[in-house]
Amino acid sequence: MEIKTDISVMGHVHIEDDLGNVLLDQKNAVHPQNMATVIGRGLARSSDYWVNKIYLGNGGASVGSNGAVTYLPPNTSPASATLYNKTYEEVVDETFGSDGNGGSANVVSNASGTGVETVVTVIADLAADQPASQSTTDQAMSTEDDFAFDELGLISNDGLLLSHIIFSPILKSANRAITITYTLTITVSNI
Repeated sequence: MEIKTDISVMGHVHIEDDLGNVLLDQKNAVHPQNMATVIGRGLARSSDYWVNKIYLGNGGASVGSNGAVTYLPPNTSPASATLYNKTYEEVVDETFGSDGNGGSANVVSNASGTGVETVVTVIADLAADQPASQSTTDQAMSTEDDFAFDELGLISNDGLLLSHIIFSPILKSANRAITITYTLTITVSNI
């Protein structure tokens, strides 16, 4: 008797500034081929199967002269997919120590969820002084600024895009720190 199993991965991104303002709180797209690859590598004890970085970029959305935002679709194929326009990356694998950008509080962890779930949590802290060449304040926001982030993705140690989310631009400037909490909920069930 064959018993089929269903594996699902649900991504969720929460971005908050240092004053407690929620800047983003939404689900996101997972790259199915690359996610299956890293899950398989993990089970086989192969190399490069862990989350190592978060990429941030400004190529996922555009704001028209009338203020209307147009969103591109998340990149979930081919295997070589990446962000539309990566402008910054943050190492989140805490075994690497500080990422050189001041992100020593970054961490990737996992915990058992309810029954058939495991939740992987990725936390990236972008301190007020990160990135080094950012604007000093967010008062004169330009959606074309390198650090007006409107897309981000989780990246495996060997550079595979595991997930991708597109959102309204969030300017990272020196007058505030932000924390990105990225969760992947992995569920396995018999069908």
